[in-house]
Amino acid sequence: MAAVIIGRMHKLVRRMAAAAGKVRKWWLRNDRRWGWPWRALNLVVALFVLLEIATPLIMNVLESGRYKVDASTIGLVGKSNTKLSDNLKYDPKAKAYRFNPADETNNPKVPPNKLQSHVGDATEADQNMYSVDLPVDLKKGVSYHDSSTQLC
Repeated sequence: MAAVIIGRMHKLVRRMAAAAGKVRKWWLRNDRRWGWPWRALNLVVALFVLLEIATPLIMNVLESGRYKVDASTIGLVGKSNTKLSDNLKYDPKAKAYRFNPADETNNPKVPPNKLQSHVGDATEADQNMYSVDLPVDLKKGVSYHDSSTQLC
């Protein structure tokens, strides 16, 4: 069995060597016939192939830092609150992501006349004032529930 495989490999190597010899003869024949234009065309093709290989690598390097926030921007807007992701839950019945899902009912700790802008996590004195439903199918729309005005 091994002898058969080795024999087939030798045959394949001989065929590849014969094909490489034919390609070499073809290239030399065209080189003698066309001279420097043939070599210039070969250079252009080789540069094109190298550019095609290098383009994904270059784009990866250029785009790697695109979504990073630099220090001056962090100083301006501040760091993001990592506790906000704890408030985002998936509801399999509604097939929607829910932010602050417990806040959809009337919150007795937030008086209705207390209208203010509030974004992010709640504090002890100021409970969550809103919740948001984001369905998986965005054609259904986004639902916003405001506890301070009892609007949905």
